Amino acid sequence: RAPAIMTPAATPAPAPVLLARLQAAAAALDADAAIHAEIVDHPFFGRLPLLDFIRFQTLHTRHHLTQLAPARD
Repeated sequence: RAPAIMTPAATPAPAPVLLARLQAAAAALDADAAIHAEIVDHPFFGRLPLLDFIRFQTLHTRHHLTQLAPARD
């Protein structure tokens, strides 16, 4: 089960807000990777090798895509 801070709201935010959040997260990752070419600071897992972080994010994103597919139907 996800920590309380990660529990989604009862209703989704508007698409422009979600897109802005995604863009901000992508920019933060780019900035973090540029500063720490080999280590990324994750808010829950701490310092991770960049390659491990990218692998984790890929799996995590795939997980959420499976959740979004039913919402589109």
